[in-house]
Parts: sequence; structure tokens; C-alpha cells
Amino acid sequence: MMNRRGNLKVLAAAAAVAAGTLTLSQQAMAADTIKVGVLHSLSGTMAISETVLKDTVLMAIDEINAKGGLLGKKLEPVVVDPASNWPLFAEKTKQLITQDKVSVIFGCWTSSARREVVQTLEKHEDGKHACVLFYPVHFEGMEDSSHAVYLGSLPDQQGDRALEFARKELTRGKAKAKVFIVGGDYVYPRASAEVLRMMVEARFANDFEIVGQSFVPLKLPGLIERDVLPAIGKARPDLIINLFAGLDMNDRFVTGMRHHETKASPIPIFNFSLSENDLQNMNDQDVLPGEYMACSYFGSIAASRENVAFKELFRAGSAQPVVSEAMEKAYHGVKMWQEARARLGDKPSPAELRKALLDIRIPSVLNDSEKLSSPRSAPLSLYASHKIHIGRILEGREISMATNPSRAPMFQPDPYPGPTPLVNRTPEESARAREGWTAYLDGLRKAYGGGWENPGVEPVIYEPKPWWRAAP
Repeated sequence: MMNRRGNLKVLAAAAAVAAGTLTLSQQAMAADTIKVGVLHSLSGTMAISETVLKDTVLMAIDEINAKGGLLGKKLEPVVVDPASNWPLFAEKTKQLITQDKVSVIFGCWTSSARREVVQTLEKHEDGKHACVLFYPVHFEGMEDSSHAVYLGSLPDQQGDRALEFARKELTRGKAKAKVFIVGGDYVYPRASAEVLRMMVEARFANDFEIVGQSFVPLKLPGLIERDVLPAIGKARPDLIINLFAGLDMNDRFVTGMRHHETKASPIPIFNFSLSENDLQNMNDQDVLPGEYMACSYFGSIAASRENVAFKELFRAGSAQPVVSEAMEKAYHGVKMWQEARARLGDKPSPAELRKALLDIRIPSVLNDSEKLSSPRSAPLSLYASHKIHIGRILEGREISMATNPSRAPMFQPDPYPGPTPLVNRTPEESARAREGWTAYLDGLRKAYGGGWENPGVEPVIYEPKPWWRAAP
């Protein structure tokens, strides 16, 4: 946990504001601060994954304050705990923007939580305020909002790189390698699995076939042993794509797979949502060799002096030994917002904030920085381009780079992906893709009873007709 230096007076002032008992000196102090919302789960199933993101945001805020703050004011973090409960994310967001009057929110991990936050921001004051969410985690896409900055990678960005690597390096010689997909029963794994299914059918039909998928409610991780492992054993796949998020789910799955198969012939597993931090905190001392991770950033990449120096920041600021992809995005998200606000001054309009962010390069320690963009299919949003790297998990939970970071291709953001690659897609095809994915999400939400996550303890049955198979 990070030491909060110099914030006791600020916090006392904030408490006095809430009580309506500010002295004149306290009023002056409050006026000299810019409130920043930090919305990460500090308890519940996602606590281990999200607490380090909270610490990362606070570290970046401390750095800014140590250099004089922003616009002559100190940043005052307002930290709240939605406790890994997606309805609480909406409640805490409302609190941050109506009571605490924050200028920005940094937070969320799961898509079910993020969607609640974004919808709350859009509803507040009819969406006219400038408060936005900076979201640092990879996700399913399929969202278009002027109140979010999406810094994480999309499933087609990860999927294209992972499937191409698997085709060349892991399943070579197999006429059609069998793929099995696993994940939690909420919107990110479900939608990402559907994107991967479309990609396999449209772009890798000669190389892969998806032979099964299994989703586990977040409230009942024990179903991994009951449902997922037997299903994998029955399907006998050549490749597994793991979409589980958080330490609890991944620990159960990896441990289960270690005992389910022999180390002599492990099934290659591609992890899309396992973080380097989660990997280090697993109970098992010895993760199965043959596991891979597809990420836009690895702390293990020491090829650049910038990355080495970047990791030293974390060693100096906390006891956290590993810098994960989400931590890197969280840190640089704070810095991007700082730069935009420094250009704009107090109380910028949503349009002004958006324009400023579009002109700022995404900070990078791997010398591959790009600018945010508004994809044609999602013109209200700000998404990031990414280079996707492949890391191989070794004995002892160390990571070795399986691809050359300097040669990684750049993938443009495609929040509503279609069967045709983005560079070759017509506007009509993009519109059709957006309509198809919107309909898919509408159906999934109905299956969940109106939310973005399985509300029960049994997997939800939802088998939509793939829209991309139908004739245009």
C-alpha cells in the first residue's frame, strides 16, 4: 500500500466540506485543489488486481503534486471502493460527480463495472459535463461514448496477433487446430469470445476451428473445476484462449490445468486478461510451461532504457515488484489528462477536452507512441492503437518474450470489428458491424436480466446467430 504523503490536511478539509464546517483558511485550501476520482475495487474478487491500479494512480498524482500540481493547484484524490460489485460502481460514480465534484475519474477493471460508470456519466447533467473515465484495461470494445478514454487493447488487436503466432509457432502441421475458449460469465469474455469466433471463421478458417467455450459466474469460481476442466478434457483442444480476469479465477484455472494434464505435453494457453501482477501472486509456485500472454506492454521488456527507468519509478514509490500492462496504462492515463488540462485551464467543455486529448501522444516507454483516435464506427470515443507483444510464461512464473518487441505490428482500434480487416472495410460494412454487435449486446443484456454480468450461480445460456454469416 502506498504512503500518502502530505494529504492529511487536504483530507481534513474535504471532510469539513462534507460536514459544512469549513473555516476561511480551509475554504481557501479547498479552492486550491482539483479533485480527482479514483474508482477501483479495494475489496472483493477483483481487489488484488485493482488495488495496484489505485496505487499507480496515486503515485502519478503524488508526482504531479511534488512538481507544483496542476494549474497552480494540488490534485486531491478521492478514493472510493465499489467492492467488486458492478451496481456499486454506478452509485460511487454518482457520488464522485455530484457530491465530491471530481474533474476526472480513473478506474474500473471489468466491463460490467465500466459500462455502469460510463452510463452514469452520460446521464449526469445530460452528459454536458467534462468529467470522463480513463479506463486502462483491455476490453471487448463495442462502446461509443464521449465520456470515456479507452487506453486498453481490443479483442481483435490481441486476437489477430495471438492467432497468427499460434498458427506459425504452436499448431503448425495440424490441418485445423481445435480451439477452446474459457472466461467469466460477463460481457467482456462473452463478447470477446464472439469476436474471436468471427475472426476464426472469417480470417483463419483454414487453420483453426472453435470446438467449445465455457463461462463461469464470477460469484462461483468453483464451477471451473465442475464445468470448465471436464469440458476441456472432453473436447481435447490444441489451443486454449483464456479470458478469465482477476487473480481468483486465473489461479483456479491455472492450478486446475496443472493437475488436469501432464507437464510433458501441456495444451498451449493464450491468456488475454491475466496480468503480470496476478501471475506473481498465484498460489502455485510453478505455472505450466506452454502458457502465453498477448499484451501491449510487458514489464519484462527491458530492451529500452525508458522501460527500465519506468519500472524504477514503481520500485521507488511502492513495494510492488512487477509493472503490468494495466498499471502502465493507468499511470500514463493520469499524465495524458494532466497535459490536456494544463492546456485548457479550469472547467473545459467536453469538446475542448476531447480536442486536446486527440492532439496528445500516448506516453510510451517502448518507443511506439501513437495518438488517440476516434474510429469511424465509434466517432464519439477516444481509442488507442496498440502493438501487441507475445510473452511466454516460464517455470518460476518468469516471462520470456516470444516475439521481437521492435518488430511488433501496429493494430488500429476497431471497436466494432467485422469479418473484413479494417483497412479493407467499406463504410457500409462498418455500419453493419456496429448494428450486429449492438444487437448482440442487447441480447446478452436481456439474458443477464438487464445487467452486464451473470446475476446467478449457473452459466447463462445465450447462443445468438452470428450476424456476420448472414448476407449483407
